[in-house]
Amino acid sequence: MNNTDILGWSDLKNLRKSLGDKSAKVKFHLEDADKPVKCNCVVNSVLYDMQGRRPSDTFCPVNDAIIGACSLTDRLTDKALKATTVYLILQTIHNISTKTIQCMFGMSDRQARKYVQTCRILMPVLENTFQKLEESLDIVSEIDDTVVQLKEN
Repeated sequence: MNNTDILGWSDLKNLRKSLGDKSAKVKFHLEDADKPVKCNCVVNSVLYDMQGRRPSDTFCPVNDAIIGACSLTDRLTDKALKATTVYLILQTIHNISTKTIQCMFGMSDRQARKYVQTCRILMPVLENTFQKLEESLDIVSEIDDTVVQLKEN
């Protein structure tokens, strides 16, 4: 396959139609992921920890933090930001900026800035949450090891 055989995003009409809302993720990776970003951005330090997480995860401290941050952002219109969009941003973009969010979701500059601000607020909270989850998993692992040793004796 040479460079002339590679299709652009605009050529993949059936794929865009079948993916629906998920097409933003694919489009971003196909067209815009390698473009350099020249603006003040938020470094996504929880990118790998966010993989596999969904807004439908109940009783999850990560989900609680994201939904809480989304509901705090726009007090003037009483409309919360979409948690699904925040999940997609945190799962796919390493350097979160207004431009990358605009490219990925095709939203206005003002709306993209709201999502960047939400991610900026969320980053330390999520880092702390993942650290606590990791510590609790370590404790559970130690307990399991102790139980195994007791059974062997």
